[in-house]
Amino acid sequence: MEFSLPDNFDSVHHLNTLLDLLKKGDEKSKIQIIEFAFKRFKKLAKRMIASYPLLRTKADTDDLLQNFIIRLTKAIESIVPDNSVDFFQLASVLMRNELIDMGRKLFGKDGAKKNFEQSTDPKFLDAKEPGEGPSGISEWVEFHESIDELPEEEKTVFQLIFYQGFSQEEVSSLLGISIKTVFRRWTKAKLILSDKFV
Repeated sequence: MEFSLPDNFDSVHHLNTLLDLLKKGDEKSKIQIIEFAFKRFKKLAKRMIASYPLLRTKADTDDLLQNFIIRLTKAIESIVPDNSVDFFQLASVLMRNELIDMGRKLFGKDGAKKNFEQSTDPKFLDAKEPGEGPSGISEWVEFHESIDELPEEEKTVFQLIFYQGFSQEEVSSLLGISIKTVFRRWTKAKLILSDKFV
């Protein structure tokens, strides 16, 4: 069975179907899921790197995307996400891990603070685009690491908006909760992070 996966919110239904097929052992669905992820995350990876001028001069979007796809392929060979929400949460964790590793590899844990620091713009917590986080590279690594410390509900909403680029309305539909609840959790996550980074 063939599916085309447009890069928009409607593709969630197709993704759920492909995940169901993959759980039943359909290897073709795995290829389609990876193709979908490649198309979707190519745009997100570009935004992530473009948000950080110092990283942009040393990193390549293709490297970030390739390493992310390798992580994702290995992950779904071990554990198939139950549904699209689980898939996007898994993808967020894998993307965060790749961004953290890239920051450490390019700048080192201490080298970033000594040689590549920029001032932090507190407006990053109101980012409209995925990846608009702290401008300092060492703080940027710490920021991505700190997402795991958020309460689970807030972390889920934060990752879907910040790392996956979904609107609050789309997150509401995806999670089956009200837009007010999404807004409250998004705001709480930003407040928790602002205490640490602003």
